[in-house]
This record gives sequence, structure tokens and C-alpha cells, in this order.
Amino acid sequence: MITHNGQRIASPATFTKDERLKSSKHIAQLFKKGKVRNLPPLRMVYLACESLPRHQVLFAVSSKKIRSAVTRNKLKRRMREAYRLNKHLLLPSPNTYFLIGYSYIGAGQLCDFKTIQEKLIASLQYLNHLDTKNNYAPLQA
Repeated sequence: MITHNGQRIASPATFTKDERLKSSKHIAQLFKKGKVRNLPPLRMVYLACESLPRHQVLFAVSSKKIRSAVTRNKLKRRMREAYRLNKHLLLPSPNTYFLIGYSYIGAGQLCDFKTIQEKLIASLQYLNHLDTKNNYAPLQA
């Protein structure tokens, strides 16, 4: 962890606690007001927010679709790893950051890392495209 003027800055290949979406208030806002983009086997829900210090991400796998906890955890690890390796593609903007939720919507089977990584990269590029066009209404919390 690199520090700069007393503030923690994450190195590019880490996924810190600050980057995880944990606030129940933000999670509720994300699923209530966020926009959805399906990239099978992933569903991305995103919401622009001006009050965040950085992008925050949530990963979820439904226990209705994936019964085995071992398989659910493996899918979440694969999604987190794909994000950790490719989060540098999501360029930081000066005043707007995204709340992002990834849900696994695959049909009850395990998906390989390569497919998850391809879809996650596509979603990050989509968010960059939105950010450069300012094609969203930022939430002020």
C-alpha cells in the first residue's frame, strides 16, 4: 500500500477494502436507481456517484442458480481476480466514480476464468465510454 499525504492509494494490482462496495445504503441505491447491462454470464449494475473517493465494486452469485457454496465462492473469486487484473482499464475521472455490482447469471454451471475476464473487460470499457461521453446522471449522496 502506497501512502500519499496520509491518504492510502491502492497499487494497480490490488483489490482493497476501500474498493469493495459494503455500505448497505449505497447497495440499496445501486439496485434501486442503477442501470443494468447484461453481458452473459455476467450482469452489471452501475450508478455514477460524485461523493465517492474511488470506484466501488460488489460481486454476487445467486444461491438459487448455483446451489454449491464451493462453486459460488469459486465464481466470486474468479470475478474479483478478473476485476483486480483489469481495473486499470476503468480510468479515474476527476469528480465522478461508479458504484458497480456484478452478478453471475450463468445457467447453473461453472464458467471458466477466460470468459469471465472477457466480459468484465467489456463492461469496464463500456463504463469508460459512458464516462467520456458523460452519458449518465451522477448521484449526489
